[in-house]
Amino acid sequence: MVISAATDPLRRLVIVLGCALVTACGASPDRDGDGFDASDDCNDANAEVHPDAAEICDDGIDNDCDLMVDVADAACSGGSGA
Repeated sequence: MVISAATDPLRRLVIVLGCALVTACGASPDRDGDGFDASDDCNDANAEVHPDAAEICDDGIDNDCDLMVDVADAACSGGSGA
């Protein structure tokens, strides 16, 4: 296959973008800036949700990434707060 000079810049762009995607997929970036990467953070789009967060007992969210929500979480007592 012969690549013309006109398509060469496009080919380079595809290679660069492909490498960027592979790098991003290979690593688990911290998208929300809370100090936990996507492999540890159960919601990497919300900086208030991460493994070291306190469980807020009445918001319907697993704030501390322990797979327990609100009153089901041992950190909560009757849903009144952490």
